[in-house]
Amino acid sequence: MAPGVAVIKSVPAANRQPVEHERLPVLHPHIRTTLPGRQCRRTGEGRHCGKTAPFVAVPDTHFRLFALARRRLRGRHLVAGRAFRAAPGSPLLLARAGRLDGMTNPEPLIQFDRVGVSIHGKAILTGISFALNAGDKAVFRGKSGAGKSTVLKTLLGLYPLDGGTVCFQGKPLDKLVIAEIRRCAAYIGQEPVLGAETVREALLLPFQFKAHSGSKPSEFKLIEALRLLHLPEAILNQDCSRVSGGEKQRIALARGLLLGKSLYLLDEVTSALDAESKQAVFDVFADPRLTVLSVAHDPDWIHRCGRVFDLAAGHLTEEGQHGDA
Repeated sequence: MAPGVAVIKSVPAANRQPVEHERLPVLHPHIRTTLPGRQCRRTGEGRHCGKTAPFVAVPDTHFRLFALARRRLRGRHLVAGRAFRAAPGSPLLLARAGRLDGMTNPEPLIQFDRVGVSIHGKAILTGISFALNAGDKAVFRGKSGAGKSTVLKTLLGLYPLDGGTVCFQGKPLDKLVIAEIRRCAAYIGQEPVLGAETVREALLLPFQFKAHSGSKPSEFKLIEALRLLHLPEAILNQDCSRVSGGEKQRIALARGLLLGKSLYLLDEVTSALDAESKQAVFDVFADPRLTVLSVAHDPDWIHRCGRVFDLAAGHLTEEGQHGDA
């Protein structure tokens, strides 16, 4: 399907067999469009009914899949838009007006507003403000000690705030919100701790706990997660003490994928990877369903992120954008 194009179908109430009428280009926000209307039950031919239905184009930075809501026309027919995805570079999706709450002014997934953090009396972050939408790929860069990793750990509730607010899905951090962040987020550091004797045990470790005990992955899913990150099946039986730093990073990423995490807080995760392994990680996080907030010095990783924040001595000095995310 062409980028940013919705296939509009009408469905007769009698046999529910959809008939494609036309392809509608994605439109400017708030401009309504005329949808195809009645369909002859006998011939199956459709014609325009001249109605302006409440479907509008709204910004969607993370290119999620949407199915246009079904709507009855003249009491007998349904108009439905097949689920579709806007390709990267196409900033609009069609959504039904008033049915997708907040889509015309989407609430940021993550928002820092003039946040300050001190550790042992030393100011690490000062007046940091930024916002991320679901699906964004963002990176903080700067010299060592600039406060980059502190941003990730502050979102996880590991440091108290000196000032400002941190919000997740529009809610300021508290115990419940922090618990929700930790449920949907995977934090992966430069040297992740696998916490088990073998790689298989490391991948299955979270599923021993009550929160995930009912979703233990099959052998096939373990192998599939490893293959996505260019890790061989044989590594499952290898001792964790014998895997390389780059393999540990990818095993930790695979564990996050198996847990179904949607938010990834990544601290220099490509630092120990070769070019081929790095490309595998890039491909995994190109998924529009995944939100990434990362720290990196790697120019290849930075170039793949759509949002780039420069930190210097705890201050956000600049924000840039790249087009490859």
